[in-house]
Amino acid sequence: MDVFYPKYQVTWDMMNVAGPNSMFMHCLPANRGEEVVDEVMDDPERSLCWVEAENRKHSIRAILATLCPQSEPDEQKAAAYRATINERMAALGKHGL
Repeated sequence: MDVFYPKYQVTWDMMNVAGPNSMFMHCLPANRGEEVVDEVMDDPERSLCWVEAENRKHSIRAILATLCPQSEPDEQKAAAYRATINERMAALGKHGL
């Protein structure tokens, strides 16, 4: 990382050089102030990193659904499994993942 920092950082100048329609994407977590400035990361028009993180959440759910046992548990166990998955996914969302 010493090769990139502090020389490489996504700033508005860099975004504008890329073009007026360029979009910032990052899979998160990002190192704010190091690899990207807050203004670029939080821009509602040109930042897709939060959308990308939301999509990852659904991808993780799909992987869990595929890899979990396919037997049908009783409804009480199924509700407990769903609650656990929802709780863990909510925790990931709070951390920007």
